[in-house]
Amino acid sequence: MYRVVLLLIMSVVLAGLTPAPAVAAPICFPDTPAIAGCLEEPFATYWQANGGLPVFGYPISPVEQRAVEGSSPLSLQWTERNRLEAHPANQPPYNVLLGRMGAERLAQLGRDPLAEGQEPGPRPGCRWFAETSHNVCDQAAGQGFKRYWESNGLRIAGLSAYDRSLALFGYPLTEARMEPSAEGGMVLTQWFERARFEWHPDQIDQYKVLLGLLGREVRGVASPVVATPPVQPAPSAVLPSFFGTEIGQQAGPTVLNRVGEAKISWVRYNSIRWSDVEPQPGQRNWAALAGVEQDLRLIAAQGAVPLVIVRSSPAWARASQQNDCGPIREAALDDFANFMADLAARYAGPPYNVRYWELGNEPDPNDDDGDEPEG
Repeated sequence: MYRVVLLLIMSVVLAGLTPAPAVAAPICFPDTPAIAGCLEEPFATYWQANGGLPVFGYPISPVEQRAVEGSSPLSLQWTERNRLEAHPANQPPYNVLLGRMGAERLAQLGRDPLAEGQEPGPRPGCRWFAETSHNVCDQAAGQGFKRYWESNGLRIAGLSAYDRSLALFGYPLTEARMEPSAEGGMVLTQWFERARFEWHPDQIDQYKVLLGLLGREVRGVASPVVATPPVQPAPSAVLPSFFGTEIGQQAGPTVLNRVGEAKISWVRYNSIRWSDVEPQPGQRNWAALAGVEQDLRLIAAQGAVPLVIVRSSPAWARASQQNDCGPIREAALDDFANFMADLAARYAGPPYNVRYWELGNEPDPNDDDGDEPEG
């Protein structure tokens, strides 16, 4: 009997000395101004294991209970770029899921991605997503949205590289286009289900692609004065200038890709010829502009603003047959106005983003200085 009691006492004592299972400590940022909160479990482990600060940003809320997209209330925590949601019914690592920040922010802005158009098919050198009919392309050799999407993803064992990227960013919802940035100015932007990619060619390579602060925007929290992550331009980097260059048709990708390298802000593109598109009145041959369209896509992808020259009247619209850059006969002015309206509508949106047009390339051939127009 004595031995039994002694064994019971020893068992109780040893049980009291057995350490409890370790609980991960919160992740806090005491040295970062304007960031007072900490990442709590299970979000802290998930945040740290799947990319940390560059991918998610700092925490901007405590753990809170909220219904999301018609669900029952969930435990969740907001970060600058996303929303981490606890789903305890799921087995790890799927017990924490990401919010669809890109889709939610577009909805807040009143934008319907389907109404903004889709692309007709794959483009050379890009990754095509048939599910949403959009391409994801690089903006420079080996750098840009495609490489960033393919090089980052959730670190979940058993998933392919493609599925890891898809789990982190989702499918593309828009084409890449110039849009106003949260900091002011225009930036090449592409929206995904869970992210917004921004192209900053003036930054060092590591920060040329940045993720938008969608967590702050969706939750309605102002950004702190301190940039996140801290981004410093390379010593040789310069801000986009107001200087530009002129580039003619068929310059080719090698020349056009130098636009971004040279930090050129404006490209005077020479040119679209009315005579190529409408050789007969009312009969538009848009296929004649296939090379032009490729050039305009490359210019926009470099973050430059295109100014497109329109010249060369078709023979049936010329007031004088001596020169295709001469005056348009009065009876054809409405035809030219209709052509320009269709042209502007066709190329105003992505992936071309043409907002500026120049009509004609040289002085009127009927001027008095005797100069012969180039056309």
